Amino acid sequence: MMMMMLLFLHGGWVFVCVFLGIFCRKLRAFIRWMRENGIEYSDALAFHEGDKTVAADIGVKALYDLKEGDLIATIPKEACLTVKTSQAAAMIDEAELGGDLGLAVAVMYERSKQQFSKWYGYLQLLPFRQSLPIIWSLIEIDSLLAGTELHKAIKEDRSLIQQDWRECYGILKDLYGEKFLENWFTLEHFLAAKTLVASRAFQVDDIHGFGMVPLADLFNHKTAAEDVHFTSVFDDSNSEEADLSSSPIRNKHDIGQFHLDLNSNNNGCHHEGSEEAVSSSQNGVENSTGSPSDWEGNTDILEMILVKDVAEGHEIFNTYGMLSNSALLHRYGFTEPNNPFDIVNVELATVSDICCQSFTQRHFRRRVNIWRKTGCEPCSSEGSEYFEITADGRPQAELLMLLYIIHLPDPACSSLLFEDDLVGKATRDVVAENENKLNAVGRVARVLGWSKGLCSQRVLVEDNNGNISAKPGKRKRQTRSSKLTKHETEMLSTTNRKHKKNPSKEPATQILGELDCWLLTIPVCRCLMSVLLERNSLYPQEEEGSMTKSVQMRSGKNFSLKDSVDYERTKLENINCEQDPKLFHALSLRLSERTILHKCWCLISERLKSLI
Repeated sequence: MMMMMLLFLHGGWVFVCVFLGIFCRKLRAFIRWMRENGIEYSDALAFHEGDKTVAADIGVKALYDLKEGDLIATIPKEACLTVKTSQAAAMIDEAELGGDLGLAVAVMYERSKQQFSKWYGYLQLLPFRQSLPIIWSLIEIDSLLAGTELHKAIKEDRSLIQQDWRECYGILKDLYGEKFLENWFTLEHFLAAKTLVASRAFQVDDIHGFGMVPLADLFNHKTAAEDVHFTSVFDDSNSEEADLSSSPIRNKHDIGQFHLDLNSNNNGCHHEGSEEAVSSSQNGVENSTGSPSDWEGNTDILEMILVKDVAEGHEIFNTYGMLSNSALLHRYGFTEPNNPFDIVNVELATVSDICCQSFTQRHFRRRVNIWRKTGCEPCSSEGSEYFEITADGRPQAELLMLLYIIHLPDPACSSLLFEDDLVGKATRDVVAENENKLNAVGRVARVLGWSKGLCSQRVLVEDNNGNISAKPGKRKRQTRSSKLTKHETEMLSTTNRKHKKNPSKEPATQILGELDCWLLTIPVCRCLMSVLLERNSLYPQEEEGSMTKSVQMRSGKNFSLKDSVDYERTKLENINCEQDPKLFHALSLRLSERTILHKCWCLISERLKSLI
């Protein structure tokens, strides 16, 4: 047994050494290619092996302390692989293939040319494909992404991509059959090129459009923590880019070659004596007041400029935007823990399903129609209408207003359609409050009686004429008794016990806001909690015995959204990202989304308890 373990370990080290040897050769070839194609970069930068948990093959670290405003790289646009610069430019143009479709074809064409392609030194460094969900099997998509924001989108994307492939390859084969070799232009190669374009392409400019930008795509992403800014140099002195291009903190002497650093402790092979590396006597990048004339006003150059200080040994991050985990996994193949830009969508159809358990479909449709006519509307994308819940658990105000209107008595709700002063009254209120603008929800709420400072411990009271007013004090019975059922009492007690053990950083009233609390009446709270449970039930069902049985409060059985979160977290902790990245990031996405649902549940249950 010991001998077998030693042999296994020895074989593993051999594999690692071979892998690093191949990687170093590719990296040195890429460095030569950059030098030959005019890409210049600071010698204060070093490559290092990327973090596999964020699907990164390579990253870039600072060898010395760098300062905000330092220019760390310039990249000629001609070195970027775009539809305009590709050898297939004329053919792609004649075939009328543009955007990311045209760029994917350009990448495939250059790959088919192999060492005869201008970008061979760059393309050989890239993986064949990025592990994005669009190349997962249908079984993996259904089993791993069910219930998430991605599930429907990925299945639609796959269908559209296959359709794009059939159409574009048919055109190219008819026009240039002999130049587009069949073994290099399969559906597999097309999907691989699409994943590279989706995860690595930048907007170069209006002429080139999107393109593969060598070097710039090696800087990894960190949400809300951008270190470097990627920009074009323009002639217009009034543009922000022109201000950056004329920054005095740039000196061509600072532009050297990368060191190779494959050791996480920064003590690895720098290859400082090789022809691909340039030694430096500097302790950092010089700041010069000179601005080389050959850079000024050059519209053919892209620049990478630090937007904040970076300490020695730290990785230099770019940012792909303020994206949720759903968007990150969709486009780049990874997720981030505690992403502040995460959201969960609740479809209008889900709200309809829950509301139609207490009201008729006719009642629901009529109230939605009134809600829309007041100026409220849901989010929409590709024919789907939905509401968002933010990372801190706050539901979209339009959803709260819809549930509020659904539970209004008929006379009060109908009167909204004949409220000629709906906008006018809101306008006068706005002017009286230092011209702070209100959205549609705020305008409707003011007509219904809301104003700042109104006691949140109130109920809607209907007089004999059907008029609605908000009054504090004893609550009047509405659609459903305000008295908690035995099951609701048990659930709220459980939620609050768990909430006290892990209290939120902010009180619910600070997260929700005064208007949100005003809209969250007892029936609205109950309805919204049922919507949350219904939304949570869309995820893959937990194994028997791993969670409290059943999921629906309305069925009178036990359930806790906290159990869902604990279940996903436990599964995630037992998964190795490098061994099973698909499952790891799918679980991470599900955990982040179900955590948001649980946060929203806690806020609403806290509000409900304050009203009882």
